[in-house]
Amino acid sequence: MSNLEGTFAWNQDAVTGNEELRHVLYEGVSQYLCGVHGNVAEVAQGASSLNQAVTDGDLIVALRVEGDVRNSFVATIEECLDEAPIQTVLGCTCAGNPADGRASANAEVTGFTVAALLERAQPVEEANAITFTAQDGYAVTLPLSYVQQRHSVIVTEVGGAAIDEALGCQNQLWLGATSARSFVRDVVSIKVESLPQEPGVPTLQGLNQPNVGVVEGAVE
Repeated sequence: MSNLEGTFAWNQDAVTGNEELRHVLYEGVSQYLCGVHGNVAEVAQGASSLNQAVTDGDLIVALRVEGDVRNSFVATIEECLDEAPIQTVLGCTCAGNPADGRASANAEVTGFTVAALLERAQPVEEANAITFTAQDGYAVTLPLSYVQQRHSVIVTEVGGAAIDEALGCQNQLWLGATSARSFVRDVVSIKVESLPQEPGVPTLQGLNQPNVGVVEGAVE
């Protein structure tokens, strides 16, 4: 490789546009890996009762926070945005992102923090798990401490646009330093539990974040 010449550069401040974000993370790769749910018919059983008081038809108007907490409550999306607004840049990387792929992005997101919801709910001391359930019944369970130690945001806007326009959902859980496999879309319920065994931490093994690869150039 004695004739190899070139320049190595990076920019961690770059923000991906919504069109590119939608393509690389939701159209160009496996949708399941990026938090788009699997067979809705399989997960929808029992979802109708879960959605009572938090939906108006297909529109998600509120979130239910319940379980092993001192204060279960239902809060409208507007209330959540008023009480715990956040605007930040977060990374989103598919677990299947290859070394030379582009299934990784930074996005400017707006929404409200999960931490504020938990502060209001006041989990009991024994609580060790948190489950985010979607409108169709799909659910992801994570260690409570894992979620508390990260930027955990229910996103309602991406890149200055409403998330339904940007990514085709009404809201989405985003977690710092976590594969987008856990980014549940259309969250209607957050349940805190005290399980006999704490859930496993989402694996980062093989997760190529930030995305690193040669995308242009030549070797002579």
